[in-house]
Amino acid sequence: MGNKGGREHGAAPPQAAHEQPKNRGGSRGKAEDKASDAEAAAVLAKSYDVVISSTPADTEMSDFIKSRLESASIPCYCNSSESEDATKLVGKVLVDAKLLVFVVSDPAASSSVCQDQVSLAYISNKPIVAASVKSKEDLIKGFQVGMRLTLQGLAWTTFANAEERETVGRGFVQLVQENLSKPVHETADVVLTTSLTSAPTKKARINTKLRQQTTVRDEQHEGPLNTFWDRNFPTDDEVPWFKFQQAFLTDYEAQLSGLFNEDNIPWLLDMLKNDVFDGADKITKGKFMEVRGESPDKNAFWRSVSQTAVEKFNMQEVFNMKSSVRLTAIEKLAKFGSPAVIDALRTLLTDEDPNVRAVAAISLGRTGSTDERIVDELINLLSDKDRIVRQSACLSLGSMKAEKAIPHIGHVWRNDFISVVRNAARSALETMDTEASGKVLRVTKILEDEIATLETKHANV
Repeated sequence: MGNKGGREHGAAPPQAAHEQPKNRGGSRGKAEDKASDAEAAAVLAKSYDVVISSTPADTEMSDFIKSRLESASIPCYCNSSESEDATKLVGKVLVDAKLLVFVVSDPAASSSVCQDQVSLAYISNKPIVAASVKSKEDLIKGFQVGMRLTLQGLAWTTFANAEERETVGRGFVQLVQENLSKPVHETADVVLTTSLTSAPTKKARINTKLRQQTTVRDEQHEGPLNTFWDRNFPTDDEVPWFKFQQAFLTDYEAQLSGLFNEDNIPWLLDMLKNDVFDGADKITKGKFMEVRGESPDKNAFWRSVSQTAVEKFNMQEVFNMKSSVRLTAIEKLAKFGSPAVIDALRTLLTDEDPNVRAVAAISLGRTGSTDERIVDELINLLSDKDRIVRQSACLSLGSMKAEKAIPHIGHVWRNDFISVVRNAARSALETMDTEASGKVLRVTKILEDEIATLETKHANV
């Protein structure tokens, strides 16, 4: 996907005028550190229903929204500073909040911090409501493709007319209240697909709240089941991938042209083949229907594919090495680590970027899961060619107390040629603190001592 807008910019934007920690970067004294820590503690001691994500350039709009929501007794937190302290604090508040309001603007299209916050809200299963001055159509094209797909599914309010701002504001408050009052539905192993009328599928979805916001106004009902497969392969039960790919690009040309350019299409097709169809070279009608569901909407398959793309994009945004919310997400994973998030993290274990593999390994260790599949996948990473990945896998298996992994971790401790990896393996064994891990530690220590004794005797001959 590449870096989204804002990651490459060196100059920090001007600071927001409201609710900012004192840290602006650079050196600080102990007094300033204590003051900043006290401010953060005071913020975290409160409970907020809504977090407002905005850039410093959008302070007027975010202040207006905050005042209207608070006048309706909805506790809000807004901090548009992009300092390191501020972004960490917003991330922590957001994980515990109930809803995110995203002030969408041209500056937001180049703000990696705002987009990271949207992605964190997405993977932690929160409703996201968009507010803007310009129209959705004018703004959405300024974002890169993954965020465009995410924004397409949001409930959106446009404050285009200054004279009608108060009226629109009342409607916006009502929209937020409706989303806050909906019953909490945790992501389950079996959840609805993106279409509200579709049948359940077996794929867990990361964000069930956005599907609650989705309307059916765009659905086109034609016949009992006018599916993509029926339109393109009416007599086939199986087609080769290249034929399926060509039909997909042709059938959904209208949807693709509004969101993707030539540079993005390869990413989408790779995601379609490997994430949706598990890398199959032949696509069966049965698998297609499993992905699509039984909705009468003729575009149900497109909706399912775009939902998978949104999930993959937002997972990568939260857990990539440049993310401003990555550490917060890892720290809080046990709080929102749904089966869908855990499954998505598992897919990142095979990402081509070793940093992503390492972060995924560490993150899975923080979810509290003891799934045998995860243990096996982490054991495989102990032989990864990247030493950070091997180190992360050791530590994660240790925190999971995965006894099955003890012989493999012991092998790494004794044989890895990188000292920090060996140290991580030893630390993992010590963390497990079981009879089996203790035996490996004792035996290896005895052998090390005997070898050292022999080496000393040899040196004295």
